[in-house]
Amino acid sequence: MSASRTFVKFTLHCTLSAVATLTTSLAAEETAMDNAVDNAAWQAAAADDTVIEQVQFGGFRSPFFGRPTLAAASPLSDSGRATRQRQPRQLLARAPSTPRRRRLSRTPDMLGDSFLPSFLLTLEPQSIQGTIVNSLLSVAGGSARAKISDNNKALPNDRVYFNYNHFQNAVQRNAFIVGGAQITGQNANVDRFTLGGERTLFNGDVSLGLRLPLTNFPDADVNIAAQGPAGRFRSDTGVAGNLSLVGKKLLVDAEDLVVSFGLGIELPTGADGSVLTETNLFSVENESLFLQPFLAMTLENGDAFMHSFLQVDVDVGSSPLTVTDVAVGGPPAGVGDITQQTLIHWDTTAGLWLTRSSDATGITGVAAIAEFHLSSAVSSAEQLTGFVPTLTGPAAFMLSPGAGRYTASYVTTGIHFEIGRNQSLRVAGVFPLSDGVQRFFDGELLVQFGRRY
Repeated sequence: MSASRTFVKFTLHCTLSAVATLTTSLAAEETAMDNAVDNAAWQAAAADDTVIEQVQFGGFRSPFFGRPTLAAASPLSDSGRATRQRQPRQLLARAPSTPRRRRLSRTPDMLGDSFLPSFLLTLEPQSIQGTIVNSLLSVAGGSARAKISDNNKALPNDRVYFNYNHFQNAVQRNAFIVGGAQITGQNANVDRFTLGGERTLFNGDVSLGLRLPLTNFPDADVNIAAQGPAGRFRSDTGVAGNLSLVGKKLLVDAEDLVVSFGLGIELPTGADGSVLTETNLFSVENESLFLQPFLAMTLENGDAFMHSFLQVDVDVGSSPLTVTDVAVGGPPAGVGDITQQTLIHWDTTAGLWLTRSSDATGITGVAAIAEFHLSSAVSSAEQLTGFVPTLTGPAAFMLSPGAGRYTASYVTTGIHFEIGRNQSLRVAGVFPLSDGVQRFFDGELLVQFGRRY
């Protein structure tokens, strides 16, 4: 690992430690103040069920849907309309505790879908007989290039969350006889665990989020019982994924509509990846830096809600490939650097609250969610090629993106449970609509837990 990467990781470690300490102390101080305000508001609202439904769940006049103005007085205002109290702008101030903001913050986040292809390493013998082998070569635990839309919405929020993703048949390794049929293959599942948090700044108009995925990527031996360069393959991609920083800024903050824009930065903090054959070690160093500008929208109309994200994902760095002849020994030989493709993601959600209540405990809301996701590579795929010695003679190798220039689409359906005032539990399934090399997994189980502050 280079000295620059070591310095970056050390700096991130210090920064995260400082942020965690500061957030803990602020949360303790805010909890004491907010509990008093929240309890008073909820107790006052309990005296009038009609009012609490209107205030908490969107009974305001909307410039988009023409709702009537509240006739009854809001428990948070003597004028019959909940008003936002302007506070001095402070760097770490909490988002204003108005009924409108609380209503929108309760809107279920987008669920998500993401699993993007890794590099594909191909070995092909330079003879009319032998075995062609395709094997994934992944970095950052196989979880690089996370999507901003996963478990997210346009409104900045104070929260922590945990995601679990199970991808069915997401890893494929195959071997073919030259000019013949497949002789062996391996399909394996991938489990990913993501820890994340988001903190509002400047009176809730801005937020900064952190994400760290940890992946149980199947690093297994593959035996190829045939002539050719394959023999035994072993892939290694580590567990730790890339740390992502996500900044979000409100652009439109209307009664029922929130539009924001922002930038995600995915840092190369995850593990390197490699594939080991009987004679050669192919290694890709995880040094790509991804910039991810995005535009997001959240719209609510009574019990119905919508989200939409448009994101661009650009690799502004590159990752070097080296090859080591393990039979002869010696230092690794540099082959070149590979820059990953530019991607565009469009994600949209339609949801409906099936039931909601003003209770403080138990299941206080249930919502049904359906989503459509589209990801497309808009630039051509780079390739690194060369020749390596094997036990049966020279073989050509090629490192390329796993699917070339692709367009993949998915449908996500799930259920959202609101627990108490600030917790949520969501369960969903993701179903790919694409086939062939554009089908990166056969199905996905998604479980998410979140806590708002």
